[in-house]
Parts: sequence; structure tokens; C-alpha cells
Amino acid sequence: MILRSIEAQHGLLIERAKGIYSFSHLTFHEYFAAREIVFKSGSLEATLRQHVPLITEQRWREVFLLMTEMLRDASLLLLPMKQAIDALLAPSIKHQTFLASVRDRAAASAFSFCKPTAVRTFFFDVDFDLDENRLIALSLDRTVNLLVCASFLTRMLDKVSLEAAIAIAQTYDAQTSDPTAKIVAVASANAVMIIAIKLALDSQQLEITGQELLQTLLQRLQEHVADDEQVKQVAD
Repeated sequence: MILRSIEAQHGLLIERAKGIYSFSHLTFHEYFAAREIVFKSGSLEATLRQHVPLITEQRWREVFLLMTEMLRDASLLLLPMKQAIDALLAPSIKHQTFLASVRDRAAASAFSFCKPTAVRTFFFDVDFDLDENRLIALSLDRTVNLLVCASFLTRMLDKVSLEAAIAIAQTYDAQTSDPTAKIVAVASANAVMIIAIKLALDSQQLEITGQELLQTLLQRLQEHVADDEQVKQVAD
């Protein structure tokens, strides 16, 4: 009766088969799996290493993220993960070429205003679209916002290179007296995009159709319609 009451009133449990209950949402399973590994392991380091081969399985993604948050020393998990990833990528000429290109781009003088690790993360995100809000890169260096803005500008203005777009973003920040209004100060990719759209509209390099599309996107972003399908279509 208690289990049926919990199932009916709270939705935490669901009866999978007669007399067999489990949590209704995968989040509970992931949390308790992570907690069991981190806090109930006889040899934590050995247990973590045993689970590292599972990093290629999508269903374990949240478990690894939760374990990283729970660990007092996250390097116990992150270092074996890095070693495993390096081993996976080592035989692939394609991936090694890509990583070398990211390293070379990040070392270019045009990006010297950012930490190299942040620039590499930015390019990796852009090429693979792993982190659409660039939060990883921004956590390393807030000036990556300038790269995010420049990336948006190159998609809006066909004839503008990334280097030229960076210069536009830097000029904007240099001429903006309000510190909180600078590109490097904003806290989200949407806020950076709003600035980039305004810069693109002010450039007078857009045809009427492009201006109308950007005006629509600007209005949607300012209304905070983050999940609006039209926003996604225009942004693409």
C-alpha cells in the first residue's frame, strides 16, 4: 500500500512488473549509481579506473558528471579519463590532425588576449558543437566572450574574417564606457549574440532580408524566448 501510495501521489516510483518497483526518472538511478561508486568503494581509485572504459557510453555521461562533483579530488577520475581518451585518439590520424589544427589556431597572435587553454576549448566547442553556450571556455577566461561575439559576426557578415570580427568586438569594448555593458562582462551566449546582432545591423553590410532576419532574432532574444524554434532557425 505504501509503494502504491508513493507511485500514485508523488510519481517517484513506478511498478515495472508485479511487485517490482523502480524510480520513475533516470536521474535517480544516475545519482545513486554515482554515489555508490564514490562513497561505497573499498578502493576508490581502483573502482574509478574500472569504470573509466565506460566513458564512451552515452548512458554513463551524467553518472561521470555527478561523480566528478561528488569527489573531493576530481583529478582521481579526470586524469584516468584523460589518459583513456588520449589512448582512444592516438591511432586516429584524422583526430590527431584536428587536434593539431586546434593547437595551431589557438597559438595564433590574433588570439593572444585569451588564455591558450580557453582558446583551444573555444575552437573545440565550435567545431564539435559540444557546448553551445561556451561555458567551459568562459570558465577558463571571460575574454573568450570576444571570440564568441566574433564567431557570431562571421556568420552574419559574409565578408568578415574571424580576425576582423575580433577587432570589431575589441573596438566595441574599448569604446564602451559602462563596464557591465562590455562583451567580456556578459554572462551568456545569448547576451553576446544580442551585442553581435546590433554590431552587424550597425555595419550596413546586410541586405534587406538579412536585416529583417536579424531584427526578428534580436526581438526574440530580448524577449528571452530561448527555446523558440524561430530563434533556432534564424540563428542557424
